[in-house]
Amino acid sequence: AEDVAYPRRAVRAALIGVMLSGFTSMLYQVTWIRLLAIVLGASTYAFTLILTAFILGIGLGSFWLMTRKEGGDSLKLYGWTQVGLVLSLCVALPLYVRLPHLFRWSEWMLTRAVETWPIFQGITFAFCCVVLLVPTFIMGAAFPAAARVATAKVSEVGRELGGVYLWNTVGTISGSVLGGLVLMPFWGMQGNFIAGAVANLIAAALAFRALSAPKVGEGAGAVPPAPAWRTFAPVGVAAVLAAVVLGSMQGWPQRLSSIAAVRAYQKPPESYSKLVEDTEKTIVPRFYADDTFATVMVGDLASESLRFMKINGKTDATNGGDIETQVMAGHLGVLLHPRDPKNVLVIGSGAAITTGSVLAHPVERLDMVEISPAVIEAARLFKADNRNAVDDPRTHVHIDDAKTFMALAPIKYDLIVSVPSNPWVTGVSGLFTRDFFQLVDKHLTDDGVLVQWIHTYESNRELVRLVMRTLHDTFPHATTWLGPEDLVMVASRKPLSFDEAAVAARMARPDVKADLARVEIHDLFGLLSKQVHTEAGQKDFAGEGPINTDDHNLLEYASPVAFFLANLDVRVKDERRAPDSGPGLLLHQYLREHPPTAEQVAGLYRNVERYHSEKDPVVRGVAALWRSLAPEDPAAALALGRAVLAQGDLTLAASLLEPEVAKGGRSPELVTEYLKLVTARTWSARTVWTPLNADGALAVGREVAARHPQDTKLQKAFKAYCEALPPAACENTARTPTAAPGGP
Repeated sequence: AEDVAYPRRAVRAALIGVMLSGFTSMLYQVTWIRLLAIVLGASTYAFTLILTAFILGIGLGSFWLMTRKEGGDSLKLYGWTQVGLVLSLCVALPLYVRLPHLFRWSEWMLTRAVETWPIFQGITFAFCCVVLLVPTFIMGAAFPAAARVATAKVSEVGRELGGVYLWNTVGTISGSVLGGLVLMPFWGMQGNFIAGAVANLIAAALAFRALSAPKVGEGAGAVPPAPAWRTFAPVGVAAVLAAVVLGSMQGWPQRLSSIAAVRAYQKPPESYSKLVEDTEKTIVPRFYADDTFATVMVGDLASESLRFMKINGKTDATNGGDIETQVMAGHLGVLLHPRDPKNVLVIGSGAAITTGSVLAHPVERLDMVEISPAVIEAARLFKADNRNAVDDPRTHVHIDDAKTFMALAPIKYDLIVSVPSNPWVTGVSGLFTRDFFQLVDKHLTDDGVLVQWIHTYESNRELVRLVMRTLHDTFPHATTWLGPEDLVMVASRKPLSFDEAAVAARMARPDVKADLARVEIHDLFGLLSKQVHTEAGQKDFAGEGPINTDDHNLLEYASPVAFFLANLDVRVKDERRAPDSGPGLLLHQYLREHPPTAEQVAGLYRNVERYHSEKDPVVRGVAALWRSLAPEDPAAALALGRAVLAQGDLTLAASLLEPEVAKGGRSPELVTEYLKLVTARTWSARTVWTPLNADGALAVGREVAARHPQDTKLQKAFKAYCEALPPAACENTARTPTAAPGGP
């Protein structure tokens, strides 16, 4: 066969091209995975579908080139693929920031059921294909096109083919290592896309430059090259377009993280612009960073005085509703430990609130293991909430994988507190396996204690039981605390005897007392009231069944399905609600000698009302106890009235709320619940035959709503009551009321 060959400069351009192609393909892949994880949720299924779409696109591009008719200049084709990659990026970038809105709408329109789980995966894969198929198709065609150039000389095909794979391998390794470990932390997703576009343009320029050389011989017989401006025109146009698009979209990753929401339980705004407007109106960004493992954002909700931390689009810590979980996870292990622990290990930083709670005690050393450096930096913004835990001289921060750190840890710990993210996030379920718990066991002292967090929301009973069984397989003694949405398990090899005096003394330390007070835990009564399971109760609830292990990780694959089904009210057997087993709780033993006062029960009510659902029987039980101890206290009447009203007991609610209003009670909280009562009663009795007499309740509602225009709950309750009445009844609701306080 004829020994056909490209000029040496063309071969060099092709070899450099395959290296740059390998580099940019891995650089883009690292960045796309991060981007899509923020949009789609970082589950194992999402990562699988992202990788599937990536390989599918490359395969389709290679298949297209294979079936393409021979002819044409392969080097020219390669140059055009690099230009095409840059152009596709410019077209797609405005789409990327709209993906969270589009995906939220797709989720919203889908019924969450086991039968629709495959459909949800199909939608997820469709989003992956929209983002990845076009650029990866171009990548799939680029590599063999460049390889054709380098291997065109038949007599040297083996050596040149080896060179092609060598340089491509160098590029792919460089793209993976630099893209994830160096460039992502250095300049983030936005910088990675810019760097990839620049590399593509350089590769295209080298290819077109090689094309401008004479094709045959030298001197008079040479074929004159095309004009330089015509040769490099595609590169110039792509460069200008990239500069315009990339330059005009500065800061798009932060916007993407702000509007991303892996939980879509409410109808999203009608348009992307409305979503951005609403987000920017309510959220004040305080921190943003991309690192090797995560994209981390901290923002403030000024309207709620709330600060939150998002990791890869998922809110993982706040100083609001979940602060009790973080605080109690830090204190329970220390308070229930047979002695004052000196060496403590905390796995997972988050906002470092748990770490700060541990440090309220006189520990000597605390090792905090966190895989993401950006999370540590973000935790410093919660300094007021975590008691400056990150920079406490006793704290030693380790940026590492928890299992790797523990395998190499040189010391044993008195207490290990494990507070990772939710197990549906890929990789996190490895911190809920028998292998992990056995590793923990090896690094605990003989009387050491493990505190392990798990959630019930967006899960199911079987998964919670799976985690408890797995824990019991290594630690035979464990109790459960907190509830109902977050559970904190305190586990040990040996039984933990409860020393009332020692625990009370630890709680009385000034720093500990102040830290617990912010979650309305003021005494032993309040602490012991948070126990959910005794040892026997937890073991009974866990039951018999499979164990979660590294090589058979049931949690890794079942948790994302449970997260999709979004069951927010998963109930475990709570022994506080079980008369047959309740006497085994520490609280029952404590109350035999220390009957609670009305003040203590009021403090407990503030705790459970804040952190439990208003319909939770635990809330009603505490409110009823408070009412029985303080029958003349209007606050106790309001508490019980609110609880029974939430459960739909209108008769009992009326007997509690109406007398307080008749006595002249006009607090916004009381009137809000009163309006809810009369609204429910109006709807239950409203017919064309039933006359409505709303004068008394309407007058009270108007009066108090006018006094407290900023109370959103009150205004909402008054509006709901008006909607239950004839249209004319609430006309002129803004008029200042003249009626004197009186009976409804």
